[in-house]
Amino acid sequence: MRKWITLSPGEPLKLEAALLALTADFEEAVVLSDRWSQPQGWYQKLQRFSLLAGLGALESHQGPLAQLGRALDKDDWYLGHLSYKLQEELFPLQPKAAREQIPFAPLSFFRPRWLVLNDAEGPRLGYDPRHDDEKTAGDFIERLLERRESPEPKSPQQLPQLQACLSREQYLEAVRDLQEHIHRGDIYEVNFCMEFAAQLPAETPLRYPQDLFGHLADHSAVPFLAFLRQGTRYALSASPERYLQKRGRQLFSMPMKGTAARSADPLHDAALCNELATSAKERAENIMITDLVRNDLARVAQKASVKVEELCRPYPFPRVHQSVSTISATLGDKKQWVDALLTSFPMGSMTGAPKFSALQLIDRYEQRKRGLYSGAIGYLSPEKDFDFSVVIRTLLCDTQSRRLSYTAGSAITALSDPEQEYQECLLKAAAIYQQSSTSAPNK
Repeated sequence: MRKWITLSPGEPLKLEAALLALTADFEEAVVLSDRWSQPQGWYQKLQRFSLLAGLGALESHQGPLAQLGRALDKDDWYLGHLSYKLQEELFPLQPKAAREQIPFAPLSFFRPRWLVLNDAEGPRLGYDPRHDDEKTAGDFIERLLERRESPEPKSPQQLPQLQACLSREQYLEAVRDLQEHIHRGDIYEVNFCMEFAAQLPAETPLRYPQDLFGHLADHSAVPFLAFLRQGTRYALSASPERYLQKRGRQLFSMPMKGTAARSADPLHDAALCNELATSAKERAENIMITDLVRNDLARVAQKASVKVEELCRPYPFPRVHQSVSTISATLGDKKQWVDALLTSFPMGSMTGAPKFSALQLIDRYEQRKRGLYSGAIGYLSPEKDFDFSVVIRTLLCDTQSRRLSYTAGSAITALSDPEQEYQECLLKAAAIYQQSSTSAPNK
């Protein structure tokens, strides 16, 4: 059982920045932040923390997803990730795609030495009295407050130009081939992605990931900001999408399919939002995935408890409108928390329908394995509640190999225009430069 120390109130963003700076001193760290200042609908209903951070590992776990329930057995907090690579455990295939450029473990969770959370009760530090005491906790708080009150200025971090790993011609050919599978009835929808990569210069500063994420966070008012460090590997995520949340026996998934631009003109912005809400193509993409999520959750839910709370609701995020559906379910009496992950991962919004067919085609047509991209980042509480975001709009970085990777994708259906889907991927890749306030990429 953790002991808690209330932290002096202060500017929340300064606390977040101080924690981010301290991640440089720990081999394992996760900082989760909600920067969406005006949450709406089910995002607001399910909001729990504005900030949750874990620094340093008392113990770590990597292994099969099926054993995660037994491994994370203490009544404590755990933070970590689920990689898309877990699909090899859940849906065994004969893999064809090349290995990912920045390999993360299929899953990795750690029980943090220092846990900081900020919610309606204010900021506080939690520590395990079997490993620390008031003195060592006080020393950590002193370091934290020093960083909060006298922060080091974020140095401008140039993001190298990300180069597409797939040519336009290769992309268009792959999409047309996937549509042939759709016309033959092999599949209804598939999420097809392309990777963009770059190499960091040799003189890259040690705190490059922390500073770059700081810039990214300052320009990304989204509900699921996540900074994840595992040794030399980092994930800098600005995701707006929830994969799965558990609160008590209730499960909530919020698949996101359908995107429209925003406009500074209120009338034009409203028209764009309405166009998204009424688009037959966008609604079809979302409804197919909503149905898939319903079926996934029904496998672990109490009978007749699966509900679609919202269908294809447009949510106004800072740069785009997103069509989001919300599905709820009650976990079955004989089911454990990990069962909900086992039956729903990888999430439908990043695979397609039917899921197994989508996974086969993704492996066949994408050049590299996705790795952490399309996975999930989040936490498990002492009550065995959890909340995981979808790893999209995420820059992956390895400071040892100096590699950068950013992946973007879209849903391919029979109604898709291959050229438009290609341009959507380019725009999503360009967005990382807008969010991190750096120069624009080559297209």
